[in-house]
Amino acid sequence: RLSLRAIARVARVIADSESSRADLLRFTGYPPERVRVVPLGVSPMFHPVRPTDRPMDGAVRLLHVGHCGPYKNVETLLRLVPVLRRRLDRRVVLVKVGGDFTPAQRALIARLGIGADIEHHVHVPLAELPRLYASADVLVQPSLYEGFGLTVLEAMACGTPVVAATGGSLPEVVGDAGLLVPPTDLAALTEAVARVLTDSPLRTWLRARGLERAQAFTWERTARATHAVYREVHEESK
Repeated sequence: RLSLRAIARVARVIADSESSRADLLRFTGYPPERVRVVPLGVSPMFHPVRPTDRPMDGAVRLLHVGHCGPYKNVETLLRLVPVLRRRLDRRVVLVKVGGDFTPAQRALIARLGIGADIEHHVHVPLAELPRLYASADVLVQPSLYEGFGLTVLEAMACGTPVVAATGGSLPEVVGDAGLLVPPTDLAALTEAVARVLTDSPLRTWLRARGLERAQAFTWERTARATHAVYREVHEESK
């Protein structure tokens, strides 16, 4: 059996974020000089589009894209809905894309009385996602952890303001183009989302900065960086 050190003499590991790289090194002891970070990219299909079918009901529309597993912290997102409604004195709709709610999450929805305020799309064709991003007032991503966080990048590429948690790699991807809060701090999350919704200059700035930042994450850049790692391994093995 080959040890990690033996494997590392002839191999490289590619991580998609500095956060993932740090986790790999912490849990495996893999030689740090053999781990390269190559961020993911965002497809050109994610770009600003004009929403054509947003309901004209005056409601605030929050968007979350992803499954409902534990690290997605969906419970904090659900608790945000009634708190934000009281804060803004407006109806708040959570547009949830992806995954079935767990029994515990469904019980929480019932306890909070927000069933009528959730639009749940379990399966959405990829081509429909830009429209959903564009129809939202803000993407809310309160994950406890993300290895990369592609949905925040997609939202920024579509011109949708982002409020995300400080979990995992999200700060790396969002940078200064969104608002970041501790993942389980409901008060901080409420304040951040409320700011985006009520501060027009901030919202405009986040939209512009998000579009700018998303342009740095291309699949061409990912491919070139990955190719460079393969060339490095090839040259070393001669």
